[in-house]
Amino acid sequence: MLYCGLDISSVRIGISVINDLEEIILSQTYKFTDLDSQFDKRMILKNMVMKVLKSCKLNIIFLEEVRLFSYGGKGNYFISEKAIFRLLSLIITLMNEEIKVYKINSRSWKSRILRGPKKVLNKQKNKKSGTDKQESVKFIQEVYNINVNHDQADSICIAIYARRFGEEMAKLID
Repeated sequence: MLYCGLDISSVRIGISVINDLEEIILSQTYKFTDLDSQFDKRMILKNMVMKVLKSCKLNIIFLEEVRLFSYGGKGNYFISEKAIFRLLSLIITLMNEEIKVYKINSRSWKSRILRGPKKVLNKQKNKKSGTDKQESVKFIQEVYNINVNHDQADSICIAIYARRFGEEMAKLID
C-alpha cells in the first residue's frame, strides 16, 4: 500500500508518499513565493496532487489540519479545510480513484511519530505545541539521512502516521 502525507500552509505545500516499509517513494514541496490569490494556490495544490496520483497508486491520504489563523503574518491564509477536501474529492473522483482522505491534528501526529520510541532532542520549543519547527527535520535526517525543509519533513511524518495509524483512524471515523 502507498500512503500520502500533505502539509499545507499559506507559504508552502509539502507532499510525500511512503510504502508499507516506510520507504520514501516521493517527497516534494512547492513554495508560494509570488502567489497571492487563493485560486492560484488551489491550482498548484491540484497539479501537485494530480501528478502524485498519476505516478502512484495511493490508498490513503492524510492532511494536516489547516491553521485558519496566523499570528505575526499579514494574514495570507491558504484555503479553508472544506475547500481542500472538496478539491481533493473532485480530483480523486475525476481520476476514477478510490482513496480515503482524512485530516489529522498536528499535535496528534507529532506526539505519536516524533515522541514515540525514537525521541529527537529539541532545544527551542514552540510554546503551543511543545515542539520546534525543526524537530521533524531532525527526525527525518536521523531516520532517512536526507536533507529536507520542515514542510517536506512534516509531510513525510504525516505519511508515516498514515501508515502506522491510518487503519485505526479509519475504523473510528468510517
